Amino acid sequence: MYLKEKLIRLLKVKNVILLILGIFFVSFSVGNLVSLCVYYFGDWQTVLTARSTPESVVMIIVGSLLLVISRLSRKHINDANFFSAYFEGDLSGYISFEELADVTGETVGRTASNLRIVLPIYMKNYTLRSENGKNTIVLNSKTSTCECRSCGAPIEKRIYFTGECPYCGGSDLFAKVISGSKFYSISSALQSGVNKPSYYAGNSLGRKKIFYVISLALSAAVFLILAASIAGNIRNYNDQAYLTDLLLSGKTPYSSFEIIKRHMMDDIVFLAFALTAVACAFPFILTRLFTLFDAERYSRFFARFPKPFISLEQLDKFSGGKTQRELRHITLALRERYLRNSSPEKHGGVLQIGLAKQIVKDKCPYCSAAIVGAVDENYVCRYCGRTIMEVIRKRKA
Repeated sequence: MYLKEKLIRLLKVKNVILLILGIFFVSFSVGNLVSLCVYYFGDWQTVLTARSTPESVVMIIVGSLLLVISRLSRKHINDANFFSAYFEGDLSGYISFEELADVTGETVGRTASNLRIVLPIYMKNYTLRSENGKNTIVLNSKTSTCECRSCGAPIEKRIYFTGECPYCGGSDLFAKVISGSKFYSISSALQSGVNKPSYYAGNSLGRKKIFYVISLALSAAVFLILAASIAGNIRNYNDQAYLTDLLLSGKTPYSSFEIIKRHMMDDIVFLAFALTAVACAFPFILTRLFTLFDAERYSRFFARFPKPFISLEQLDKFSGGKTQRELRHITLALRERYLRNSSPEKHGGVLQIGLAKQIVKDKCPYCSAAIVGAVDENYVCRYCGRTIMEVIRKRKA
C-alpha cells in the first residue's frame, strides 16, 4: 500500500549489480597497487608514474562509492519495509517522527534523517505536515469501521487498540481500511500464535542459520589457511638455507635472492589483503547469526502471550532491564524479516509490542474470500454472505 513496489524491485537488482562491480573494482585495483609497491619497493617514482596507478586509484574510489551506495540503498529498503508495515497497521492516520523514534528505539534526529530519505524515494500514499516544529506523516488511507467479530458491535479506534470488546469481552476485533484504490482489513489472529513460535518466526530461519554457520566455518578455515601461509612466508623470508635451496633447486625461474624475496613479499601482501577481506566478513556473519538467534528467542517469548499486546514492563522482565536494546533488536529482526506478525506500536502515548495483527488485502474481512465483481457500494461476499460496506467508493478513492 505504501511501498513503490516496482521501483524497489528494480533497486534491489541495481544493488546486487553495484555490489558485484564494487567488490571487483576495489579488489582488482588494490591488488594491482600492492603488486606495484612490492615489486618496485623503494623506487616510488616508477610506482607513481606507472600507467595503471591513476587508473587503479580512480577505480578504488568508484568501487568504494558503489559499495556504499549499494549498502545504504539496501538499508533504506529495509527501513521502508518496516515503515510500510507500521503504516498499514495504523488506524489513526497520523504518525509523528517522535512516535517512530520510540518504536524503533532510535533517536528522533536519526529517525527523521532516515524518513527524509526513505519516504520520498521508496514510499507513497502519504503527505508530510509540520506544525509548531513537529513533523507528522499523514496517511492517505482512512479507516471505515472497527468491529467485534464475536458480537458484531462497532468498536472505536481507541477501544480497538485495547484488544478487547467492551460488550462481549472478545478479542476478535477487526478494522476495514481504505488506501488509494485498495481495500484491506486488520484483524487479530491470536490463536494462530499462542504456543506456536513458528507463527512469529520468519520463513526458513533454520536454513538461514545453517547457511551462516557454514559460512562462518568456511571463513574461519580460509582465515587459518591464509594466516598459516603468511606465517610460512615470513619465516622463510630471511632463512638463508631455504633461499639457497630454492635458488639451486631449479624449481623457480628466479636468478637472485633479491628477486625471490620480492616475490615472497608480494605473496605476503596479497595474502594479508585476502586475510583482511575474510576477517571483514566475520562481523557481518556474526551479526546475522545473532539476529537469527534473537528472532527465535523473541518468537518463543511472543508465543507465550494470549493477549494482543505485550507491555514494556513485561519486555523489561524478559530482557533483564534492557528494554531499549531489545526494542532495537526486535526492529532489526523485523527489518530483516526474521520476525513477522508482530511490531512495536504506540497507542495513546503508550509503547507496546503488538502481536498477531493480520492484514488481509482485497479480501473479505470475515472469511478471507477474494473480493471480485463488486458492482454496488455495499458488496455482499459470495462465500459467507456478509456485507462489506463502501467497496466501490473505496476502490475509486
